[in-house]
Amino acid sequence: MGIARGLVFVLLLAVAAHAGSNKQGSGGYDAWGYNYNSFTFSGWACRASRDSSAPCAYSGPGPKLYMNWDDRLLSTNGALQANSGSFIGTGAWFTNHIRLSLLDNGASGSAQIKVQAKNSAGQACAIEPFGTDFCVVKKSFTGDGAAWYHGPIMPSPAN
Repeated sequence: MGIARGLVFVLLLAVAAHAGSNKQGSGGYDAWGYNYNSFTFSGWACRASRDSSAPCAYSGPGPKLYMNWDDRLLSTNGALQANSGSFIGTGAWFTNHIRLSLLDNGASGSAQIKVQAKNSAGQACAIEPFGTDFCVVKKSFTGDGAAWYHGPIMPSPAN
C-alpha cells in the first residue's frame, strides 16, 4: 500500500507540474497568449503585438483573437522564417478569428481572415494586399465584424 501511494503521489506531482507549465517552448501558452509549439495565439487582440504599452481601445480587454499560422511564417521557437527578409514564394499563411462580444460601444460579431504569402513579387491580390509580401485570400464577417475590422493582425515573433 505504501509503494502504491508513493507512485500515485509522484504521478500526481508530474501531472500538476505539466499542467502548470506555460512558458514558451514547454508546450503551453506564454503570458501574451502565444503557443509557438502549436502555431497558435489565443488572447486579446490588443496584446498580440507583445507590447505591454500598446493601448487597448476598450475599458475591458476588447476583442478576443485566435490566430493560427504555419511553420513557414514562425518557427516553434517564435523566430520569423522570412527568406532574405521576404515571405514571397514561401507559401506562408496565417489566420485571424476575431470575436467581438459586447464591447463598450455595444458591438458584437466576428471576423475571419486568411492571409497568404504572394507567389511572386508582381502578384495582384484579389481581395486586398497586406504589406508587400501577403494577400488577404478570405474575409467573412458576422454582426458588427465588418464595421470593426481594420485589417489583419500578423503573429509576432517571440523577441
